[in-house]
Amino acid sequence: YKALNPGKTDNPVSVDIGLSNSVIINNVILNDDTRLKEEAVRILKIKSFRAYIDDCPTPYNLIPYIRIVVMRKNDPSGYNAQIHIAPAMTEEADNTYSNKEKPLNTGNMKLTGMNTTKNDTPGDITNISADIIGNYHNVDLFLQFKKHVIIEFEYDIIVPSNDYCFTKMLRYPVKYFKLDYSLGEGFENEFLTGKLIGTLIEPPDLSTHLSTDKKTISFLTQSWLLPKNGVFIAHCKE
Repeated sequence: YKALNPGKTDNPVSVDIGLSNSVIINNVILNDDTRLKEEAVRILKIKSFRAYIDDCPTPYNLIPYIRIVVMRKNDPSGYNAQIHIAPAMTEEADNTYSNKEKPLNTGNMKLTGMNTTKNDTPGDITNISADIIGNYHNVDLFLQFKKHVIIEFEYDIIVPSNDYCFTKMLRYPVKYFKLDYSLGEGFENEFLTGKLIGTLIEPPDLSTHLSTDKKTISFLTQSWLLPKNGVFIAHCKE
């Protein structure tokens, strides 16, 4: 995705580029700190996380500047934990889970020696251990830029087969939004249905496509979605 500075380029702005996902974890693992950390790393696999900042043609590899944190947190929907991407630990702030006051920027990140392809070994999040935090912490990963920033973020999340619903809620206003969701192997007797929720979206501005076998659903918008708008997708049994 691409974020633009709505003001003047001599006035840098920051955007939260972090990840937060609610997950279901076995209670035996959930109550064991060591196993919970291992499970968090197993569940979340990042293939690449890169940022093209302003006019620099070389992407910044963000992997060295992040870590996984897991939070025990029950909610009414049945999820009992949350996994987040947080700033990496530093000598100055070992227990800081938000860098809102000191965002990542071209001055505190390096271009030297970073991976520029998606499959490079240095981009594997499994090299990073997880931390357990309390639900009273704010978890943010802010990045600063002057003109614009393009984020390329590819990751896998392992979820149990009985987690039948997927939601994507937006943090920021988005003019162009595209989402493709597919069922993989092991879902022969299930199909997909879903809806996009947009406060300002009119029917001509929304394209929804469901494949013939009902295993893939796609949404594409041509107008503004607001924060908390998004997509709801459900797995249905035949």
